[in-house]
Amino acid sequence: YDAAIGARIGSNQGGRITIDGNGNSEIYWLISNRHTSGEVIFENLLITGGHSGAMSMIFPELQGNATLTLNNVIIDGEDIVEFPVRPDLLGGGTINFNEVVLTGAARMAILHSTSGGTGTFNIYNSTIIGKQLAIAIEPAGGPVDWTIHNSYLGTTDTGSYSAMWVRAPNQNLQIEKTVFNMSGGGSAFFLFPGSGCHLVMDHCDILSEYIGVRLTTGNNRSISISNTNIVSDSVGFFGTTDPSDTVQFSNNNVPGGYDTFAPGLNDIIPGIVPDYMDTLYPDTDFTYTNGTLLTGDEFGGPIGSEYNTLVGPLPTFTPTATFTATPTWTPTPTPDPLSTPTPTPTPNMDEQSYIDQFIAYWTGIGQIPATVPTLEEYATIEKFDQLFMTSLNDYWVNLIPVQQNLQAGMGWGSSYQTHALNDMYRATGDIEYLRQNQRILEQTMANRDDKVGHMTFFGVMAPAWGTPYYAGRHVIHLVHTGMIATGVVEFLEIVQDNPTAMAELSQTTFDTWVTEIHETIDWHDREWIDGPAFDEGYYIAVDEEIEAEGSPQSVNRQSAMGMALWGSWKATGNTAHRDKALKLGRYIKRRMGLYQGPKYGSGTYFWEYTLPFSDRNNPRPESEVPNLNGGEDFSHATLSIIFPLTLGLDGEVFTEEDMKAFANSVLLGCGRLGNGIFYGNIVGTPRFGPDQVQVVGNLFRVVEDSPEAFDAVAEFMLRYQKTPRNVDLSQLIRFKPKLEQPKSSSWMFY
Repeated sequence: YDAAIGARIGSNQGGRITIDGNGNSEIYWLISNRHTSGEVIFENLLITGGHSGAMSMIFPELQGNATLTLNNVIIDGEDIVEFPVRPDLLGGGTINFNEVVLTGAARMAILHSTSGGTGTFNIYNSTIIGKQLAIAIEPAGGPVDWTIHNSYLGTTDTGSYSAMWVRAPNQNLQIEKTVFNMSGGGSAFFLFPGSGCHLVMDHCDILSEYIGVRLTTGNNRSISISNTNIVSDSVGFFGTTDPSDTVQFSNNNVPGGYDTFAPGLNDIIPGIVPDYMDTLYPDTDFTYTNGTLLTGDEFGGPIGSEYNTLVGPLPTFTPTATFTATPTWTPTPTPDPLSTPTPTPTPNMDEQSYIDQFIAYWTGIGQIPATVPTLEEYATIEKFDQLFMTSLNDYWVNLIPVQQNLQAGMGWGSSYQTHALNDMYRATGDIEYLRQNQRILEQTMANRDDKVGHMTFFGVMAPAWGTPYYAGRHVIHLVHTGMIATGVVEFLEIVQDNPTAMAELSQTTFDTWVTEIHETIDWHDREWIDGPAFDEGYYIAVDEEIEAEGSPQSVNRQSAMGMALWGSWKATGNTAHRDKALKLGRYIKRRMGLYQGPKYGSGTYFWEYTLPFSDRNNPRPESEVPNLNGGEDFSHATLSIIFPLTLGLDGEVFTEEDMKAFANSVLLGCGRLGNGIFYGNIVGTPRFGPDQVQVVGNLFRVVEDSPEAFDAVAEFMLRYQKTPRNVDLSQLIRFKPKLEQPKSSSWMFY
């Protein structure tokens, strides 16, 4: 439905109209407005029937003074649509929700994640429920004025998420008389870092099984929370602020306490828990029960969301049973107790705060073992086979023909499994890993967009694997091509060394895959730029996310494609791919920061999510490191680093000294606290949380140049990865034999 100016669909004077997409995979969204002025009203509607590939149901493209209003509307994601509402292309317009009930989001009910989303979003008298989050404002989200009144924001998942989190800078949030009901191990309201944000929260009820309100270090934020109940099983307030922040707490009821924050003024009956929960035990459900309200706020009335007696009872609902597909890695089991390790040297107050947060996070998701195993007990072929060779291969063989990459499952799921199987063959020589990988890759190659009929938004069936997941329109992401193609070319390289496996594959299939994977990689030549130096090259974004058009791709995306280029050269002798890989490696090397000084020694690499366009003229003085603001988050940084480390292992572009500088990124940066504790960004600051410490296995490629860095990463896995990821365990097993003996004096796990 693409409404014209002045359009009105539905009326409260008539019956409810149903807009049903019937799961049609050709419909990417059900409501999209592109008018430039005036108001379009949708009233008394039921919006349903989305599909998993579309990812969203309402995706407005409002510009200027345009307004989209939903009044008395039910939106049902049916536990299928991941992001039912996306204001990513708001473009200065206004969205109004009044009496909207949005449920059944498979992930985040409202997702704001791109810089093109600017304007105003008003939510009144509404119920917003997502599986992971009700409202997610991601780091790239443009500035939006959010007004949320008399509403209910809730989640149904048990993971470490939030009813609402704010990661983007410069958001203006006015929240009154609203309930934040958080199930699981996260925080009901989470500001991280939200630099430059203005938050006013008044007369709200915040209910959480874990943390009520959590703040991580940002800067220049204005935060005011007053007349609010914050009831949690753990702590009411948690986290840190910056000296540049302005923070005011007053007239609140926080029985869980303020952690390191100064208590608010005139708190109401501190320590008294209102009867808002059926129980305060984390292993059982709790619900909002409209319990007896406490009195005595600054106006002499009750605190909490029921202060406005004109507001009727909040809507009630029964969540639909959700089918959860087999995840990419084995789900974590129930937490087990473990005493807290003590880092050496003794941490300061800020470091200890992060350590406590780190241990609490991994405990909360069940990843800390009762007894820390030795490396030989942990890094076993039997463990990998038990976790990843029983059902996961069948899962991808069956799922790829159904979903292709429409949900980015191949880009961030099956690709990792193919990488892990390649690693395991390199480590063991066992042909079964090649056989299982061949099964997945047969479906991978048979389900390219040009073979199944998926068309990009600009009308091309590309020889790759597209998705509308991030861009809101069907595109081919460079990073997905890199991830998927790397699994293919590495398989093509190693299968040639096994005559039996080669015969089972057949020369004809081998030749066909070589031709087709070259087509896939070369399709991105439309994004390739030679330069700026004669021996450099890089990729820009073309027809991917709208806001990134024409800009250099982020370093993690460049690195993923670099792995595919280099792997293609090694597997097939494609010299054009070799030359591009080397040019890309030089481009990255000269733009990552190599810092020197008393703290970072003769050289330590740090970098941002997006590299500067100009040569950094390394080395740089370590006094410049704070300008990186913590650098790239850990989960992306480990993908960014894999291509440089791989070139270094092959003796290209990155020297032995460079490899040691990457090891220092671990030892003097993200892993500097020791005892397996890792910061959530590459420099090693609290800017990102421990949930960002992912895909650590890529770092094992430093083993030949720094056993100490290998030890640090391995210790994280032993202490905090009771059930590891496939690619982490496979790379630990693959690179462990290269470590002749422990070199770290504190290493105790051999």
